[in-house]
Amino acid sequence: MKLATAANEDGAPFDIVVLGSTWSKDHQLSIRNSLREDPALSAARFVFLTRDRENLGITDLVDTVFVASQPMRRSRFLTAVAVAAGRESPEVPEREEFIEIGDADVPTVEAAEAEGRLLLVAEDNETNRHVLRRQLNRLGYAAVFAEDGVEALDSWKTRNFALLLTDCHMPNMDGFELVAEIRDLEDAADTPLPIVAITANALRGEAERCLAAGMDDYLAKPVELAELKRALVKWMPTETGIETNEFKADGGGATTVTANPIYGDSVDENASPINRATLARLLGDDDSEYLNETLSFFWETMADTLGELRELMEARKASDLHEAAHAAKGAASSAAAERLSAILHELEGAAAREDWSSIDDLAPTVGKRFDEVERYINSIGAGVAD
Repeated sequence: MKLATAANEDGAPFDIVVLGSTWSKDHQLSIRNSLREDPALSAARFVFLTRDRENLGITDLVDTVFVASQPMRRSRFLTAVAVAAGRESPEVPEREEFIEIGDADVPTVEAAEAEGRLLLVAEDNETNRHVLRRQLNRLGYAAVFAEDGVEALDSWKTRNFALLLTDCHMPNMDGFELVAEIRDLEDAADTPLPIVAITANALRGEAERCLAAGMDDYLAKPVELAELKRALVKWMPTETGIETNEFKADGGGATTVTANPIYGDSVDENASPINRATLARLLGDDDSEYLNETLSFFWETMADTLGELRELMEARKASDLHEAAHAAKGAASSAAAERLSAILHELEGAAAREDWSSIDDLAPTVGKRFDEVERYINSIGAGVAD
């Protein structure tokens, strides 16, 4: 308390306050609340270290991140601080939801355009494009796909689209630049094109950034079929809603940094390298053959990635490694390769910090995760896994 007050009086207030696990949760909350009562310290964010896993539940503390302290690993702690600062992706509560939608008739691009139902999708990752195409086709939509913002802008100029789905992070022209160009060129007399961002960053303030850039909404990767459908229903006025069976939909304000399959660093080594239940939710279909085809395509696009990552690690090219890990993480997430996505998330963060000590420590596990995914996918091709 005294240290925080003194820092504020010196004109250098703390942005993040970390409270140790030797204090009880009640005492941590008491300190937090006391600091929050000082208007000059109201912008501070908090990280609570805790040894009690029951204290990791979501609460209504919108400015607080909980992180398990036993065992405490540097990467987990740094993630917690980055989340509190709004510079890293918090855990997204898992949705236990599955919808199954029967095969829909997919119109041709020309027919969809004539009906005012043609979609434009800007996404640079091949696996993500493949999954999005399957999702949209399953919902009965035709779409034109672009690999970056430049290509998407060219397509927008030549066709009439009902909605744009755009990745935020792309080469040549990213999603924010693409939206700025479209909004600048739109005819004021026409109805603005609905634009939904697809982002891998569930950062605090990311929604506000998307809206400020001229987007109408955003979806977090990996995009589940139910969430995609809801966005299309919302922003395409001619669409009708769907009913889903939601078994669990957690929510809340405070963020928990734990053993989340996507963002954590503690994983179940006995679990399958691919979470088929998650993949079924993403695609809206639990047919084994359908899922296996998607996984085979995923591995075709990822087979050389480990070698590329190792070359970048050896060459100490932090920026290129960050970009490559980010792209690979997104593809792994779309294929529900959760352990692989988790380690790539760690690698991406370490590369962003140019933390070569952590990168070298992560390298063996990165290789292990790729190997286990490859073995799994090879086994389903041979009919071993189901």
